[in-house]
Amino acid sequence: MLGDGLADFPDDPGCSSPTDNNEADPACSDGADNDGDGLTDYPDDPGCTTPGDSNEDDPACSDGLENESDGLID
Repeated sequence: MLGDGLADFPDDPGCSSPTDNNEADPACSDGADNDGDGLTDYPDDPGCTTPGDSNEDDPACSDGLENESDGLID
């Protein structure tokens, strides 16, 4: 992310390659709880498999929610 103190690929997770023109941090390393589960970024959020993941959503079987209305959680 621009201004995050990290410079360029591969040190900045906002850079997916040396030719990436965007230094915005992906969801799994931006310091925000993007999916509202109370967990933030890799490795603390199980929805993040790497710091470069752009989606922080937890898989339905480990999100602590009852997703399918069967009365069972995960």
